[in-house]
Amino acid sequence: MSSFRDASEWAQTAPGVFQGVIDESWYQGRGAFGGLLGGAILRGMIRTVASGARVPRSLTVHYCAPAVAGPVELKVHVERAGSSVSHVSARVEQQGEAVCLATATFAQSRRSSTIYLDAVMPKVAPAVDRPSVSPDVPGFPVFARNHFDYRFATDREPYCRADEALLHVWIKPRVPQRVDAPMAMGLIDAPPPAVLARLETLQAAATVDLTTHFFTALPLEDRVVDEHHLLFVRSRQAADGYTEQLTELWSPSGQLLAQCRQLVALLG
Repeated sequence: MSSFRDASEWAQTAPGVFQGVIDESWYQGRGAFGGLLGGAILRGMIRTVASGARVPRSLTVHYCAPAVAGPVELKVHVERAGSSVSHVSARVEQQGEAVCLATATFAQSRRSSTIYLDAVMPKVAPAVDRPSVSPDVPGFPVFARNHFDYRFATDREPYCRADEALLHVWIKPRVPQRVDAPMAMGLIDAPPPAVLARLETLQAAATVDLTTHFFTALPLEDRVVDEHHLLFVRSRQAADGYTEQLTELWSPSGQLLAQCRQLVALLG
């Protein structure tokens, strides 16, 4: 089984064109884990923008169809490169059909005297004090069993009939690696949907689209990281077979790295 880095590092075959292979160890339901596709898209965009000063600031991905095991192609296009901002689009295809559409903003840092952070990392039990989630838990996706270590940071877990759709999850890849922007994309899309905390029985779900904002240039340091990051996942509404959720990704030291808003379809 490949690491996240290897699985999302697709070979460039032409300017803006990348070829990869989906393997079934990364499955979530009928197709590939959305965070893996998002990470691969972002890696292709980074290589196409080819500017160390312009870093990912936002990425939006629409999941059109399951990406199944086998060859996959990514096409990236820089729509416009201004003096400090680049707007980029991408399309992931299998057999000529779209499985993902994406847009992103890459931008240089700007000088500003306005700096604040009102968000505070949730106070939860440290990862070392919490047990790893057993891979045998019913409904645990294939990619989660194979590639990530999960530890719920509180006693609120999926299917506990909680009065809030809220989860705190410690997570790290089983293969230690740098947490760059694509890896952050994989981490932030990896937790169970927050709505599951309110339920009692198994519920299938799938991301329709998501937008991730990156709050700092990543990686924070150029080294392999073998530590858990904290995911704070919450949802405020479910209706008509869909739910929204907001996920925050916090570094082990308590720095807010990224925030992701998703539209999730409740299946079955």
